[in-house]
Amino acid sequence: MLGTWNPGPFGNDSAADLLDLAASEEPGARAEFIREMLDEGLRLAAGESVDLFPEDVVAAANLVAISVPGGLERLVEEQETGRFIKSMIPGVDQTLVALALKSLFAMAVPGNDWYDTWFDSDDPEPEAVDAFRAAVEVLQGFH
Repeated sequence: MLGTWNPGPFGNDSAADLLDLAASEEPGARAEFIREMLDEGLRLAAGESVDLFPEDVVAAANLVAISVPGGLERLVEEQETGRFIKSMIPGVDQTLVALALKSLFAMAVPGNDWYDTWFDSDDPEPEAVDAFRAAVEVLQGFH
């Protein structure tokens, strides 16, 4: 079976698995599940050995962005919303949003495999850059 891999935050098999894992959690437990993943992402950015990839961290941060009020409508095409609704995090708070932003920015630095692959390559992907900026805008707009 071939793996899916593209520049969108949910354009890989690992991100699809994340959505399924989030959906399998009780709604009240999703925030803690994602918080732990984002914390691991910061450890990854610090050079520690963790059991996830930068793409996983980007997807987790984007799941937070999709879960803030208005985020789903701004970040997901209308025909795709059903795929995400069952995985959304209810009651997202400011600390989770701040962690998602910090984790997302930690993945967008030279030397990080995600950044080097999609942003700073011989053939950068506008979809990755646009998706990153859109998620940052949604997260920064959360009050």
